Amino acid sequence: MSKGVTRNVARVAAAGTAVAVALQPRFNSAEQRGVELAADLRATVEKAIWRCVRGAEQEANDHYFKGESPTAEQCGQLMRPGQTWARFLGSHKHYLVKPCLHAALGKLVPGRYLLEPRFRFSERTEQWEYLDKETVDQLVSRLKWKALEGSIEPDILIMDEKGVIILVYDMKFPCPESNTARWDFYSKGRWAPTSQDDLYLQALRVEPLLVSPREGVVPRR
Repeated sequence: MSKGVTRNVARVAAAGTAVAVALQPRFNSAEQRGVELAADLRATVEKAIWRCVRGAEQEANDHYFKGESPTAEQCGQLMRPGQTWARFLGSHKHYLVKPCLHAALGKLVPGRYLLEPRFRFSERTEQWEYLDKETVDQLVSRLKWKALEGSIEPDILIMDEKGVIILVYDMKFPCPESNTARWDFYSKGRWAPTSQDDLYLQALRVEPLLVSPREGVVPRR
């Protein structure tokens, strides 16, 4: 493990309490509309997110590819049985980026952001609901990961001062880097063949945005 990766592991542990003080997410509705960030603050937030994404991209490439972006051929090769380099790097960079996001968002919108919040559709209420970490851990402990089938987990969620969801971002790390960042489609389960961005919009009632190292923040196409 590189020194940079080791430092990130320590920073993740130190930053772990940052999300604990966040507000309980509330959905936009006809009765309750979220208050958008001021334009200058939003621009600063998005620049910070992009900087973190680029940093994670470079740190992983420095460690595994001597600072170079992997080629299309390398991306398609197996890193370990059943997992290509493209899949491994995407997951690993999502891990590496967290300390930077905690540090940046903790200063810019303290207590008003969540990383990887989990939501699921309730059959009882026919509404989407937020699952806090304790609930997720209990479900997984009892029923394993099958308990979370059909749930969604956007990368970054930002709320207004009352907890209403106002911004949703998903980070993509295309491999090779020259590929265009795009939303995935659900290929199986209850949401197939819905696109990820359409489901986020339906569930969270906010237009989701992509963030990639090369393109920055990208609105829905």
